Amino acid sequence: MGKRVKWILFLFGGLLVLLVLAVLLVPALVDIETYRPTIEQKASRALGLDVHLAGDMELSLFPWVGVSLSELSVDNPPEFTREKLLTVHSFDVRVKLLPLLSKDIQVKRFVLQQPRIFLEKNAAGKGNWEAIGGPPPEGAPPKKEAPTPPEPDGSASGLPVNALAIDDFSVTDGSLLWADAAGGLEKEITEVNLRITNVSLEAPVPVAFSAVVDGKPVSMEGKIGPVGKHPGKGAIPFDIAVGGLGEITAQLKGRIQDPATAPVADLDIRIEPFSPRKVMSALNRPFPVDTADPEALSRIGFQGKIAADPSALSVSDGTLELDRSTLTFSASVKNPQAPDIRFDTRLDAIDLDRYLPPPSDSPAETESAKKESPGDPSGVDLEPLRKLRVNGDARIGKLKAAGAEIQDMRLKISGENGIFRLDPLTLNLYRGNIVARGRTDLRREAPASEMELKVAGVQVGPLLRDVLNQDLMEGATQAELSLNMEGMDPDRIKQTLDGQGLFVFKDGSVKGINLTAMVRNVDTAFTLLGLKEGGSTPSSEPGASQTRTDFSELTLGFEITDGLVKIPEAALISPFIRATLSGRADLVEEELDLRVTPKFVATAKGQGDTQKRTGYMAPVVVGGTFSAPTFRPDVKAMIQMAPKETVAEILKDPEKGIDNLVKQKKEEFKEFLNLNPEKKETAPADRSEETEQPRQKEKPESTRERVGDVLKKLPFGN
Repeated sequence: MGKRVKWILFLFGGLLVLLVLAVLLVPALVDIETYRPTIEQKASRALGLDVHLAGDMELSLFPWVGVSLSELSVDNPPEFTREKLLTVHSFDVRVKLLPLLSKDIQVKRFVLQQPRIFLEKNAAGKGNWEAIGGPPPEGAPPKKEAPTPPEPDGSASGLPVNALAIDDFSVTDGSLLWADAAGGLEKEITEVNLRITNVSLEAPVPVAFSAVVDGKPVSMEGKIGPVGKHPGKGAIPFDIAVGGLGEITAQLKGRIQDPATAPVADLDIRIEPFSPRKVMSALNRPFPVDTADPEALSRIGFQGKIAADPSALSVSDGTLELDRSTLTFSASVKNPQAPDIRFDTRLDAIDLDRYLPPPSDSPAETESAKKESPGDPSGVDLEPLRKLRVNGDARIGKLKAAGAEIQDMRLKISGENGIFRLDPLTLNLYRGNIVARGRTDLRREAPASEMELKVAGVQVGPLLRDVLNQDLMEGATQAELSLNMEGMDPDRIKQTLDGQGLFVFKDGSVKGINLTAMVRNVDTAFTLLGLKEGGSTPSSEPGASQTRTDFSELTLGFEITDGLVKIPEAALISPFIRATLSGRADLVEEELDLRVTPKFVATAKGQGDTQKRTGYMAPVVVGGTFSAPTFRPDVKAMIQMAPKETVAEILKDPEKGIDNLVKQKKEEFKEFLNLNPEKKETAPADRSEETEQPRQKEKPESTRERVGDVLKKLPFGN
């Protein structure tokens, strides 16, 4: 037995010596250059593109199995402009030999130097990378079919190795060029460096990446892992810092659970506030959004916790900083096939007007935009919205929109099966509040909507000044509206608009017309009411800066049927005057047909005066369009109020008869008001301060112009 053991040991030792000698001598005795054509041929067949090895090749077997290559290149397909798809200056890999026998992979280094990748898309939209793995180059031997591997039985998991260690995995001085011939775009990323050291399955792996994009540096640095002996299963933690373009700094920390089977990600993310405008400037690109305020979108930051899996995404403890605004929120989306969306948001303050496109200076551009606006989008597929479920609550502390200042806004929205409800929308503005409720039914081909609105105590003066830039009225507003409509575009909505409403304005004034002065100035009264030639006059006399008519109550009720607004009777109660308005306004054709009947009464009593007062009436008909309203006296009504002899005179000589009628009405007017003709030109008491104002050089707007401006700025005037 002793001799056998000795012979076995002697034989084993001899084989080991021969193996070591072979490992040491093979690289010296075997000329690897003779295998260059074979290597190029095999690689070309695998890629489907010609592969060239133009530089040195080295082989080592002990103590490291190593291969070194230089000047490696892959040809571009012939239909592309550049000669090469890939070039590599040098490639070097060293793997320890003996541990491989026990499935222990120990890599000394894996170094790729100066790789250059050229990605192109030609004018036909085809990419050069699509040729990889395609038909083999001409002359290459046919590819042998590989035997079909047996189906996995599920017993094995993880990598087919017992251990993995890489001392140095690095890519140095790489570059990537992207060119799109169809889009005329060319982009290059240079100085690409990636280094991963001390790679292990059982410990975190340090990762460092850097590159230059359009002359600006970007970087990523941190740790990933450990990945464990079964990569793709279990939790993989990570902690990474990202920086770029001298502006962006972000921190990502979390883990990915079972990335190969059922991935679940939990992530804490923080993006330090940065300037999107400076980022685009650093990229030498124009800012993609044109805003009314050129300083808008100058600061944005985010932090929050994100959880995601294939069927759900949620954000909790979210904080979004946008310029001077801060939004805190939580949100979730489940079931991508029929999304279930939940959200709860709190915004401290925002000025939305800053983020809208700047106003157009050219009216022609505005009209052109209106003509080019699409009609009813009947081709829009509403099915995804019908599958949607939503339940959300949003609050805003201060909001500026369309010039209006709003506080304490709250919106609750819910919906499922194609029916969405807004219940309620509440907000405070201008010392009052608004409560709205709405419902939209998307189950029908043309969506149907309904809305109820209540307004309490809103001061209309500052609201109109901020929204319409018009100083038209003052007073506290009470209102109730109930509206129904169909469709998705403004034209369809106007055609189907139904409903009713009531507006009541208390203790206010109508700007631009002074009925008190009219009472004291008969000529002005008759001219303004259209009883004299011209039909309308300047709304204020030269030197008057605050022409106004005070009222104790102004009531306006209306009904809408298919876009036709009917006003049975609107009433104004004011000292010395009562006025009613009736008629209709066609929102579809944007036409007016209204009748205003002012009645001058011999009392200054206003609020609380419910008695019907007799007095002088001078009706006015308002016609035309929203953009160009017209005013004319209701001659028929005047004639009906005239004595028979006056009517006979008008029939005999219409021009002279109507002129005499006007003169007669003036005298009746003066007598009714018990005015002293000598004081006809006396300024009213409430104008005493105004007359001290310097005279205006420019002629003020006419009443017609003021009304037209208002109607054009209202939504239905568009």
